[in-house]
Amino acid sequence: MAVFIGVESVVMNALIDIKENCDKQELTFEEIVRYGKAAARTYQKEAGEEAILLLSEADQVSMIENYPQYLDTRAYVERRVFRLQDDAPMDEIKELFRWLLSINLLNSFLSPETSASLRG
Repeated sequence: MAVFIGVESVVMNALIDIKENCDKQELTFEEIVRYGKAAARTYQKEAGEEAILLLSEADQVSMIENYPQYLDTRAYVERRVFRLQDDAPMDEIKELFRWLLSINLLNSFLSPETSASLRG
């Protein structure tokens, strides 16, 4: 069996990580992909299931349109970066994008290996 990991989960968990650990609030698509791949590897190792990332451009645009209260639309359109709004409520974002994840997937996003992927 396989688990599908949507762009919203990858982007928002990566942004939570860098906001909390690096005091940054934007990431490039390449950084998002690196983070997603690290989370997928960790998930596969721990859960024994294949993890498939869903990161298409259509999914990205849909996410930006669905969450303008959290994400800076202009930064995505003009520079193709995923940027948190300056006043983004982190507690609300964590609740929305972490509470509904399976424990294995949440642990994959929170793993030191996955977090380290955002730092180079």
